[in-house]
Amino acid sequence: MLDERRKDKDAAKKHQDFFQLLINVVDELNQDEIENKEDSDIIHEEIVKSKKKGLSKIELLGQAFIVLNAGYETTATTLQNIVYIIAKLPEIQEKMRDEIMEVIGDKAEIVYEDLSKLKYINQVVQETLRMYPPAPRPTRLCTKPITVKGIRFEKNVSFSIPIYSVHYDENYYPDPYTFDPDRFRSLFMNKHIQ
Repeated sequence: MLDERRKDKDAAKKHQDFFQLLINVVDELNQDEIENKEDSDIIHEEIVKSKKKGLSKIELLGQAFIVLNAGYETTATTLQNIVYIIAKLPEIQEKMRDEIMEVIGDKAEIVYEDLSKLKYINQVVQETLRMYPPAPRPTRLCTKPITVKGIRFEKNVSFSIPIYSVHYDENYYPDPYTFDPDRFRSLFMNKHIQ
């Protein structure tokens, strides 16, 4: 597919999808731009890595697609869980609706400042992420030797973070099996969402 699109000089006009966007980005960056540009975004970092490691363009495209897709998947999963929750708990749905009507009402255009006022909806999102974490046990690699609370960890030690266990620990979240967006109320009181 990559070869077919690269041979077709009109591919950029015919195909306006993410795959074509990635091809265009890779093709437009030349070696000088890569060496001089700051590593500020994920796709650019992958391009720099590909030049150093010798990744093919198809491998680079694959990596960029994985990064983007991972973001979509976790967002989609969270939204599905919110829909499930508000279907089960109509009183939560009603409070969300009331907040939307109060903050946004009949406005034709929604601006960022409006979204930052949707505190209850943000509490619902936070509680959903607590109860249904999209990545319930991520792992991280220690990049340098470090001592934490008297325990020494060497470089390349792998850590598994038991997010699900923490989120359901009664020491941190009383009554953890109950969906309660109000447990996050103090987090968003008098604050704008950041």
